Amino acid sequence: MISLKPVRGVFRGLGTFECISLKYLTDFCLLFKNFNCHPDRRIKTFSNKSAFTLAEVLITLVVIGVIAAITISLMIVNYQKYVYYTKFMKAYTTLNSAVQKSIADNGPINTWNINKS
Repeated sequence: MISLKPVRGVFRGLGTFECISLKYLTDFCLLFKNFNCHPDRRIKTFSNKSAFTLAEVLITLVVIGVIAAITISLMIVNYQKYVYYTKFMKAYTTLNSAVQKSIADNGPINTWNINKS
């Protein structure tokens, strides 16, 4: 008579499965020799599996947060420098254009009648 008691086995890298009996598990393992499912091997339960603890997850999140804060603040500073440079170049271009137009209309700067008071 066949035993109906569940028997656990392990696929290599694929997790666990349950067979109806030890006989079927052994037959199954003989068919698929490349799987690590010998019935004498014991399976680790979920509590024995390795996982990240809450402290490890929180520490990782804090490190990522600090790196993000530093990166974002540097990006803001670099953007502000870019904005100031762009505004300066716009003002310089406008003033240079005005001086060039005045030179074209009135001649060289040293011939202008400028009162220095």
